Amino acid sequence: MSTVAGSFEETKLQNLRLKAAEYMADGRVNLQYIPRIDAIDSLMRVNTAKFINWKKAKDGSDKKHIVELEWVNACEVAIGDNVACDPCSAKLSTNIQEYELTREKCTGFKVSHLDMIDNDFEVSDLEVKGYLASHKVLAEAFVEHYIDFLNANQGVNTMGTKGKGVVTGVDTFIKPQYWDAGLFSYIARVAKMNQFGGAVFLSGSLLYEAYMQAKFNEANADGKGAAAMFNALPMYFDEYNVDTVNDPTLKAYLINTGSITHASVVYHTPTPKISGKYRYFSENNRYIPGIKHDVIITEDCEGDMITRDYKFINRSQMFLNPTGCNGTNTGILSFVCG
Repeated sequence: MSTVAGSFEETKLQNLRLKAAEYMADGRVNLQYIPRIDAIDSLMRVNTAKFINWKKAKDGSDKKHIVELEWVNACEVAIGDNVACDPCSAKLSTNIQEYELTREKCTGFKVSHLDMIDNDFEVSDLEVKGYLASHKVLAEAFVEHYIDFLNANQGVNTMGTKGKGVVTGVDTFIKPQYWDAGLFSYIARVAKMNQFGGAVFLSGSLLYEAYMQAKFNEANADGKGAAAMFNALPMYFDEYNVDTVNDPTLKAYLINTGSITHASVVYHTPTPKISGKYRYFSENNRYIPGIKHDVIITEDCEGDMITRDYKFINRSQMFLNPTGCNGTNTGILSFVCG
């Protein structure tokens, strides 16, 4: 069966995307399709790795893909005794690490031209809403995966029982009365003692109201101190995902720059192609940079009309930097209210 690029299909896809942009410009309509993914900003802030390539797993499994990621490694930098005229430098390098990508999710929708014969709306109205909804649910599912990944890869806070926190396993427990702007003097100590350079703070509802009050009172003479404390680190809040994934536990995270990344695998090119009743292509997720998915559109006959089935396949996964300078330091710490 021949496989050729289809100019008509490219035009149709472009029209679909243009109509999606029009829908998202409507303040009433776009509320249905804006994903709740605030936590993703913390990932974008700390991600420094580069996605190099991918290949199928040697065992031939359709659910396994080997991805190559490149990390910058500066662990060789160390102190030494000075010798006149001799260099005192270590050669820095990048490390390419292979990972197994197994996460594969799908969503989709179906539209029937037969059903729309006597309808006031066009088939394209259904398609664009299904298209936006598919991008939305894939983005939200990936952010849930991100929070699960943070929980699965927590390191151990070296502070132990020093300060306001008590370390038990991989969690640092902090009593409810300490969750205010003053907590950031302790968080700053944790970042320093755990050798986090460029750490960011991610939370759900913990500290959110105190943070907002500090922002509102920042211009007041008695409110500058709290605002300054919160400005000690970049802060991100995602009550919907962080609190939902960890329910009923209230939890926050400290994430070191360069410690985590993500990668996506797609099979098809961005240019739509046709193979019999199938149309297929790949595209970027509308909401999360670096997340891609394949789209397969199947056309069938129904009552001398067309039924079109859209399938979106997302192979995207989080990964941990394996080249940390300390094997017990993953670059992820968690704080629990309790």
